[in-house]
Amino acid sequence: MWRNHDRNPCSLLRRFHLFCKIRGHSSGRWHLVSPSALAVVSAGMILFGGCSTVAPEFEPYPYVFLWREAKLRCVPAYPVSSVKSDHQGLSVVELDIRPDGAVAHFTVLQAPDDATRDSVGRCAAQFRAAPKPGGAAKTARRGKLFFYFVISAGRGEVYVVNDPVQKARLVLAQTKGRDRNPK
Repeated sequence: MWRNHDRNPCSLLRRFHLFCKIRGHSSGRWHLVSPSALAVVSAGMILFGGCSTVAPEFEPYPYVFLWREAKLRCVPAYPVSSVKSDHQGLSVVELDIRPDGAVAHFTVLQAPDDATRDSVGRCAAQFRAAPKPGGAAKTARRGKLFFYFVISAGRGEVYVVNDPVQKARLVLAQTKGRDRNPK
């Protein structure tokens, strides 16, 4: 609940939080402001267009189905600079997908370093999901791609966690690595 109102600055909860919350000195309870103050704030928001745009609604796209149903998949390249610097780990990119399957917007949420972030971004820009079936609502979908960058024997490998086969290979490789190097 709180995440949604933090992401959308125009939500009712966010407006209530910004304009109607007054902390008492000792109790810290919520108190409503007077009706006249609330009317002034509301009129200001309407007149000055404080929240004139509505955030689009997104239908969640489960991560395995996002990969399985994709029309154009890509795997990011492991940057040479990242391998030399021994940077490895998980990269996550969030995709906003239009009903026709094209990527409207993407955000790299996590990456081991800047070079990996750039590589994942180039990959996300090329990705194409399956179009929504005919007759479906014209809502956009939001999904995440997970890439795991691993250095093995001095060589960089990229695993797509969305793909169950590659995820199993990653788990197997990590398990074998732990067996060879007991702590």
